[in-house]
Amino acid sequence: MSKYLVTGVAGFIGSNIAQEILDNGNQVIGIDSFNLTLYDNNTKVARLDKLQKYDNFSFLKGSILEIDLDKILDGVDYVINEAGLPGQLVSWEKTSEYFEANTFAAHKLYEYSIKNNIKVFIQASTSSVYGIEAVGLENQYLRPASPYGVTKLAAENLIQALSSRGSTKTIILRYFSVYGPGQRPDMGIYRFIESIKESKSINIYGDGEQTRDFTYVSDIVNATLMAIFSGQNNEIYNVSGGETISVNRLVELIGQILHVNIKVNKLERPIGDQLNTRADTSKLRNHMSWSPKIDLELGLFNQLKWQGLI
Repeated sequence: MSKYLVTGVAGFIGSNIAQEILDNGNQVIGIDSFNLTLYDNNTKVARLDKLQKYDNFSFLKGSILEIDLDKILDGVDYVINEAGLPGQLVSWEKTSEYFEANTFAAHKLYEYSIKNNIKVFIQASTSSVYGIEAVGLENQYLRPASPYGVTKLAAENLIQALSSRGSTKTIILRYFSVYGPGQRPDMGIYRFIESIKESKSINIYGDGEQTRDFTYVSDIVNATLMAIFSGQNNEIYNVSGGETISVNRLVELIGQILHVNIKVNKLERPIGDQLNTRADTSKLRNHMSWSPKIDLELGLFNQLKWQGLI
């Protein structure tokens, strides 16, 4: 039995990763601060309740910046850092909070992981580090267009700068537009579906022709866990579903699945909103033989069912 530390364990991605590890018979220590910046704690409590049914799961509530990491990391084999504040819009209002959660906490966790001889450290990052156009390979020019992207890129840079100090295998994963059952209430697909449930119009920023490379949550989980054993040290990998679609077409597809016509309101695009995201995942495929398993139509069907519309 291996021992994992999963931070952000009550979050959308972190909870799914933790459950998969537990289902495989391994031990998980979970950390989450239950930050209220983006949504209330009811969703996180429900995720945590599922995990606490496992005998091989233990939980600590608190900030990475405040807890005793030496004690927590004792005996841990692998660290998966899913903690942090997501979301580009709110990051303009709470920039210092984003730096604490996304940059300073990651820096501390990585330093202590090196100190405690952790075998593998996985840092969850984002397509937002690329900026307005997140299209192509991992080595493209990085120009984040929001404080959120800046804080995540700063975490990447700090981790890479420190990576030579120990024997810990270090991997950074840049996730693209994750969706599926359990999605955060502040995210686009979730909000679209809730509006449909309430017979309200969907709000779309800009003209709706901006594109997204959506990735189903189980594909994110699989890539993250495969990276522990198959990923190469000090590498950065894009992780995406490989299906780029405009927001307008996404809404049409949801309508087709539900056999309804959806009303749309167009709102002004906020500063920092990405125009196009389309990842080249060839490095991930070549190094790990990974490929996404859930296509967008099936993924949307699953999320619509989870949100009670099917």
